[in-house]
Amino acid sequence: MKAIRKALSSSALALSIGMIFASPAQAAFVDSWSFAIDAGFVDAQTFFSGTGGTQEVTEQRVSWGGSSGPLDPAANLDRSGLTLGNDPSSGSILTNDLGGASTLTVTHNNHSISGSYGTLLSTQIDSALVLTPTSPSGASLGSQTVSFGIKFAETENATPCAVTTSPTPCNDIFVLTSGLLNYAFDYDGVTYYLNILNATGGSLTALTPMSNSICAAAGAGAGCLGFTTEEGKATTIQFALTITGEPLTTIPEPSLPALAGLGFAALALGRRRL
Repeated sequence: MKAIRKALSSSALALSIGMIFASPAQAAFVDSWSFAIDAGFVDAQTFFSGTGGTQEVTEQRVSWGGSSGPLDPAANLDRSGLTLGNDPSSGSILTNDLGGASTLTVTHNNHSISGSYGTLLSTQIDSALVLTPTSPSGASLGSQTVSFGIKFAETENATPCAVTTSPTPCNDIFVLTSGLLNYAFDYDGVTYYLNILNATGGSLTALTPMSNSICAAAGAGAGCLGFTTEEGKATTIQFALTITGEPLTTIPEPSLPALAGLGFAALALGRRRL
C-alpha cells in the first residue's frame, strides 16, 4: 500500500555545539472515503429447525414456510423470511461525520405460518467492504469481510407471550445482540474505527434494552437490544456506516447515546408459530 505522508520537520542550531533536531514524519489524516459493500447470506452457516414445507437460501434472501406459490415471502403470505436490500451499496463518507452513510437494509416479512414448517434457527450475512481514501486520495484497502451472525427462534402465536399486542396476541422479536462498533483498521500508520449502526427512521439511534422475558424468547441474553416486529407486516432495519478517528463511546445529539461496547454485529430474531 502506497504511503501518504506529510513530512513535518523542525530544526534548531545549538550555538554552542551546532546540533540539529528534526521531528519525525507524520502520516496524513484521511478526511473522506469512498466505500463499496457487497453482502450475502451464507448457505453453509444457515440452519433450520426441520424440513417441513420449503426452505430457501440465496445470497439476498432466506425464507421458509409453505411449498405452494412463490418462495418470496413478500408475495406469499404462507412464508416468512429475511431479505437484504440496497445491496450492493456504495457512496462516500467523511471521517468523524456521525450522520453516517446509509448502507444495507434487512427486511423481516412476518407472516403466520404453520408449526409443521421448518423455520430458521440461525444464519450469517457476510459483507465484503472496500474503503478508498479520497481526501487525500490514496490506494484502496483490500476487501475486508464483516460478518453478521443471526439467531432466530419461533414463538407461539398465542398468549401468554413475551410481547402482547392487538389484534394479534404476539409480536415477533428482532434482537441486535451487538452492533458493529469500533472495528479498528490501520491506514498508512493511522488507526481508524469503522462503525455500522442502526439508522432506522432516518437518524442514528441507540437501541433500547428489552425486558429479560423478551430476550429469553428470542434466545438472547438479558439486556439484549432490538425491536419487535408486527404480525402480517414487513419490518425493515436500515444500517449506516460511520468512520471515526477515535473509538466511539456515545452518539451525540440529535442521536441517542449508550452505544458503547457493542463489538461485532450479530442479529437475533424471534418468530411466532400458529
